[in-house]
Amino acid sequence: MSRTVYRHCLVRGHFSVEALLRDLAVTRPELEEAKQTLLSLRLLRSSPDRDGLLTPVSPRSAEAEIVAPMRREVTERKQEIAQVSDQIRGFARSYADYLYGYAPDGTTIPIENADAFVIRLKDAVKHCRHELLIMQPTDCPELPDGGEASALSTLREGVDVKALVHQGARSSYTTRSRLRDTLRACTEIRTVVDLPARMLIFDRELAFIYPNPELLTQAAVVLDSRVISFLASIHDRIWETGTVLTLQPDSSPDQHSNEVRASILELLSAGFTDEVIARRLAVSVRTCRRHIAELLGALDSRTRFQAGAEAVRRGLLPLP
Repeated sequence: MSRTVYRHCLVRGHFSVEALLRDLAVTRPELEEAKQTLLSLRLLRSSPDRDGLLTPVSPRSAEAEIVAPMRREVTERKQEIAQVSDQIRGFARSYADYLYGYAPDGTTIPIENADAFVIRLKDAVKHCRHELLIMQPTDCPELPDGGEASALSTLREGVDVKALVHQGARSSYTTRSRLRDTLRACTEIRTVVDLPARMLIFDRELAFIYPNPELLTQAAVVLDSRVISFLASIHDRIWETGTVLTLQPDSSPDQHSNEVRASILELLSAGFTDEVIARRLAVSVRTCRRHIAELLGALDSRTRFQAGAEAVRRGLLPLP
């Protein structure tokens, strides 16, 4: 209806209620609604020469009158958005420093983000030139995407790697396999009974300390040279007491299980409890008892005493 009214106004040159009612056969409410629509779109305006007379306006002029202020507002808002964005981006470096482990005071900062941990670790490996010191007190789990192993595998040739690991690595097929995959460049691995913490020390300039050895992503990055020197000295002292571990290729997990059972048999014959045997071999008590049950079955024995006697008879254990 508003378009029909607009065309009528263009022909007559102005808005005439009587003419519109006569020519278009519309009701007054319909005409009033069309009039308000045309006024809101600036397609009708009061003529300055004839008081009260509404004359039609070209769509281009009407559009300019309505849209121009909107465009100015949009431009101003865009400028305001750009200013605010620039202001906020000024803080991006500070956030990145926090995320990737750079401490404002140059000492220590925690990292609890897996992505940030991997990025920070890869950066440390990339810049390592001479020496990497490692302490691994337990059979630490890997990151879901193999992030730590992937980072350490890129260590440049010629870097002297000294890894201290728990003695349980000697009886753990999984741990030895992981060490072979992760520490291909390692010049020497030594095992000890106990290690104080999980840590990585790069060139005695940067250190990663893990408060919880089983949560690799919750690391603290240490930059203070005095603290790093102290941590490296701990590694040096323990290194002197360690036993060299040579990582020979294991033929299969089954062969490893046989080795573990042989060790369990020797420890059982010495009178150790399940708990002590499990701790010595760095396996769970449940796993230890499973191996014991399998040993009893293989030796056709109902009791551990019978198993010991049968093992001696078969030459699996020396005569007491």
